[in-house]
Amino acid sequence: MDEAIISRLKALSPRSRFVEAKGATIHYLHWPNPQHPPLVLIHGHAAHAHWWDAVVWYLQRDFDLYAIDLSGCGDSDHRTVYSYPLFTEEILALCEDAQISSPILVGHSFGGSIARVACYLKPGFAAKLLIVDSVLGPRRTGTSPRPSTPIQKTKTPTRFYASTDQAIRRFRLRPPQAIQHPAYIEHIARHAIKETPQGARFKLDLQLLARLRPLDANLDPAAMLAMLDMPKGLITGRHSVFFDPTTTEGEQNLLAAKASFAPSSWYWVEDAAHHVLLDQPEETASIIRSFARQ
Repeated sequence: MDEAIISRLKALSPRSRFVEAKGATIHYLHWPNPQHPPLVLIHGHAAHAHWWDAVVWYLQRDFDLYAIDLSGCGDSDHRTVYSYPLFTEEILALCEDAQISSPILVGHSFGGSIARVACYLKPGFAAKLLIVDSVLGPRRTGTSPRPSTPIQKTKTPTRFYASTDQAIRRFRLRPPQAIQHPAYIEHIARHAIKETPQGARFKLDLQLLARLRPLDANLDPAAMLAMLDMPKGLITGRHSVFFDPTTTEGEQNLLAAKASFAPSSWYWVEDAAHHVLLDQPEETASIIRSFARQ
């Protein structure tokens, strides 16, 4: 199974492009298919454009595909300050550079939140919005962190490794979950690392969340989604920690999802946790295709 996966990933040949966006150089991947609808893939926190490679394998004949490295991630620049409007400008810069309009936006986790906010800040910019296992519950007030959120805003010093292989062995999914396809994990880990004179290190800006400004709009995700006059859908992993009905946060996300998405546009992936696109890339691609054709 892993040999077939590795062969598939090696066969992908995206074009690597760079564009300037509000003072940062942003990297994105493009699998050209200009006779088909443009579709922009947005990764989650601590991820990068190549997280979508396994899904792209199944979609490249149906869409003109793009996958962005948001600032602070992958091969894009780091910033001293991050914000949702800046991430929105990065997506807009990709579209302008690629000369595409009315793209379908698909975002996983944190990337789903960014895609949602982009559609809110720029009405009419995207044709459709598909969110993949993103937090949808009410915003918390005050300074206390969300108790069940596995990602924390802590400052972590850059760590260097003796080799890329050593860094790959250190790579972990967040939130943690069972690994269904080790070859995918090694693939995304390898693209998350760069060699430097001091040793191998992860490309991610470890201060990204600490430097992320909260959105000015005083809207819960569900309220924001209700304001979007466009087709919108949701993919959730049946075993996702964020949609676990036995937890308060899971229950809140489930209630928000029910209020925000029609049953026909809410897709459950049974044998998947939060990282749906890694657990079940073929089914994820099939859902994206079906949603796009609605």
